Amino acid sequence: IDQLDQVPQELMLTPPVPATREAVEAIAEADLILIGPGSFYTSLLPIVLLDEMAQALRRTPAPMVFIDNLGKEHSPAANLTLAERINILEHYVGKRVIDAAIVGPKADVQGMEERLVIQTALDASDVTYRHDRALLRQALEQAIQALG
Repeated sequence: IDQLDQVPQELMLTPPVPATREAVEAIAEADLILIGPGSFYTSLLPIVLLDEMAQALRRTPAPMVFIDNLGKEHSPAANLTLAERINILEHYVGKRVIDAAIVGPKADVQGMEERLVIQTALDASDVTYRHDRALLRQALEQAIQALG
């Protein structure tokens, strides 16, 4: 996928792969769901291609927070806006599920006006594309408080 020149039109798993019972139960019992950071097409989307995982994400009442990457991806996802990535993710889940996004200060948040966006410095001092744990925790706490 990282070698493609354009965004894939459709993703699927063949043959279908079952989710583990533990993963589905963890989502059902969760108080908060965090999605990301990670490579959009090769780490995040494959999870929601599992039917049971998508169904569990549709059913859970837990708030969901999308944590954006800080570095630019080397895949077709690099050309997608945050709003486009979230819309694609939710297409595969089958429902609008993302309540908030946590992004770096330079992220383009156009199209995110109807969602909570925490836009703040998140990068570690030693590696700028890696999240600083303390800064990410502060952003998560801010999102949790805002979501109630």
